[in-house]
Amino acid sequence: MRCISLLQPWATLLASGPQNGGKGKETRPRGCAFKNYRGTVLIHASKGFSKFQRQLCETEPFKTALAEAGFNSPDDLVLGAIIGR
Repeated sequence: MRCISLLQPWATLLASGPQNGGKGKETRPRGCAFKNYRGTVLIHASKGFSKFQRQLCETEPFKTALAEAGFNSPDDLVLGAIIGR
């Protein structure tokens, strides 16, 4: 099984899925280890959470998407753990 590590709030938005206002896909500008992989991928929220990322959580459309996923504050987001698949 493979794992992708993302910064918050993108990790939570990908884990929540498009049905809850989140992301449906993760794209990369270059090839990565998932190019030909078919199967379950775990989503890891990295420990880093900069001031910019916290501010981003309070702007639209991030604020609404996170609220739909059940996160009303940047402090609610999980860091340094597997949060979905």
